[in-house]
Amino acid sequence: MACVFLITKTQAISKWVILLKQPQTSNTGLVVGVYDGSDGNQELTEAGERLNEQSNGIIKELVKKQHIPLGRAEVYSGLGILGYNHIAVASVGPRNPNKLNLFEQLNEEKENIRVGMAVGARRVQDEGANRIYVDGVTVPEAAAEGSILGTYQYKANITTGDKYNPTVELYEHADTTSWASGEINAEAQNWARFLSHAPPNLKKPALLANEIMEKLCRYDIRVDLRNREWMALRKMTATLSLIKSSCDPPILVELSYCGDDPKTKPIVLVGKGNVFDSGGLFLKPYKGIHEFRADMGGAAAIVATMMGVARKRLPLNLRAVVLLYETMPSPMGLKPGDVVKNKHGTHIRISNPDNDCRVVLADVINFTEYYSPSLIIDVGTFTKSIAHSLGLVATGVFTGSTALWNEMQRAGLETGDRVWRMPLWKYFKSLNSMSASVDMDNGTNPKGGDACQAAAFLQEFVPVEAHCCCPTFLPHIHIDCFNTGLLSQTNEEIEPYYRAGIKMGRPTRTLIQFLYHRACLLPKTKQAVKAVHKK
Repeated sequence: MACVFLITKTQAISKWVILLKQPQTSNTGLVVGVYDGSDGNQELTEAGERLNEQSNGIIKELVKKQHIPLGRAEVYSGLGILGYNHIAVASVGPRNPNKLNLFEQLNEEKENIRVGMAVGARRVQDEGANRIYVDGVTVPEAAAEGSILGTYQYKANITTGDKYNPTVELYEHADTTSWASGEINAEAQNWARFLSHAPPNLKKPALLANEIMEKLCRYDIRVDLRNREWMALRKMTATLSLIKSSCDPPILVELSYCGDDPKTKPIVLVGKGNVFDSGGLFLKPYKGIHEFRADMGGAAAIVATMMGVARKRLPLNLRAVVLLYETMPSPMGLKPGDVVKNKHGTHIRISNPDNDCRVVLADVINFTEYYSPSLIIDVGTFTKSIAHSLGLVATGVFTGSTALWNEMQRAGLETGDRVWRMPLWKYFKSLNSMSASVDMDNGTNPKGGDACQAAAFLQEFVPVEAHCCCPTFLPHIHIDCFNTGLLSQTNEEIEPYYRAGIKMGRPTRTLIQFLYHRACLLPKTKQAVKAVHKK
């Protein structure tokens, strides 16, 4: 596929890479797992038993001296076993965990492995290891995700000292395919983390657009960069009115991946890409405003998902639209009470210029009707209230389809990056249109439910699919990742595979898993149903 360059001034960011070249001197580490037996005894995994044999029983003797609970690892350095400088033994929980815990919405087997390998890899990394070998246990995919996510640190702007993230590899396991899948998932999410964590002056719309283009063109993804004039011709007037406060012009990025019959309708992903949200004339408080460099966390998750899907070569058609822009205090910005009109003639009062995302994403979502999509998924860091409701544990999902929710819920269950369904009732729609003087208002009604009001606002602009005389909205999922895409964990961490203070890049892996289910599992289910009907 071709890459289309519509911006003549390109600025490459040489430091923007995730995996840097490793130093010549190698300091190796190894992580193996240990099961927590029901009788209090601990049993080494298969890889651990092999290591124990090669060490003449030293590993087992060391483990017997102390109990290692889930979430902990013990490091033994200087043992001289097989040339490893540091060996970590990490707990992976019980031997036969609950693979499908519906109450916790977790595959506990996978999550225990992620946690164990993340803790172990970080322990040997802290000891100085720059090449780490990891026990795949029973699910190498989960081991790869935990260890690669757990050892990631943002180091793009460091010139001295430890400038490198370690290389992580599978240790003596036959299922290299599963490991490769987890490696792709983790590296995609780490790219989203990298983009979100980068300082705002290094990801102006033009810079970020070119970084996306340079990265994704490697994987046969078509990239089109659209300028302000192009958007004006598509009558995105409400958006252009709202984002004119910055001196840096907006750029709309279109991404196309074709893995299925070209006639098959694509799934369309939409990402919010505000590279720095100052709040405009509703300037945010100085405390915490630096966090809003990650207000493009939705866009980061979308482009990272595209990379993951392309690297896995999933058999589906996928389109993505990401609008990169910046909101700054400026006399060019909209004032509270201004009214804008979109291409369908809907008048929207801008009661709160800081709620730019509702108006911007509404225009972009409506534009996706051009692709004749089978499903639209929009992702953005929308409302602080979703963080108040869910903390950092789960991402908020809004959809009118229970079937789609079940698919997304299962994806979150498998990845450990959980989601939670929030209401999308008509009541919240009514709160956006209570004014007698305009059609809609982008402000938050004081009756509450800010995140639900934002979702209901966007729902009004989802393209309509005509069925005879009964037009209906196209299938749509809205994901509010303010808590999981914009915020960072503190030292009291929720999951040990995210370091404190570094953006999490969620829900990238959940989106990849959701698309994997639709591409690889649902078609088989439908074929089986058809076969039963034929009989």
